[in-house]
Amino acid sequence: MGSSVEYALVTSSTLPSELQESEYYISLEKEQWVDLVDYSADLVKSDTNQEIVFLIVAKGTPEQQASDDERRSKKSLALTSLQENNISQEQAITNLKTQLQVLEEELENLQKQDTLEQEQGKLAAVATAKQQESLRSKSISIFNALYNK
Repeated sequence: MGSSVEYALVTSSTLPSELQESEYYISLEKEQWVDLVDYSADLVKSDTNQEIVFLIVAKGTPEQQASDDERRSKKSLALTSLQENNISQEQAITNLKTQLQVLEEELENLQKQDTLEQEQGKLAAVATAKQQESLRSKSISIFNALYNK
């Protein structure tokens, strides 16, 4: 942009009061305004790095005010909707995290149960083998007793 003075005109009935609430707001009288414009024009001619923008705020018509009010209302409703959606999504995420935690605990319990069942299976196999060995030993003893008679 450089080396120019730009002007912008904004019409709104609420903007003047919103601007006046700023700590940087300065009210100018006509003579000061004209001098400021002249000084700015001279300044940008002498220093090409200067960029100056003047914002002129004029009180808007009732139609413009209604349009601005409607635009702000729509923007506010959209923001509220986004915030509500964000809250819903955060709650859904929290619920999913809780469900994940429960499922992880169930998985851990199932893994423990599976390990326990495997150990019980091994113990049962060992017990069965010992029982068969004991039976075989008795059978051998019975046969030996019969044939040795």
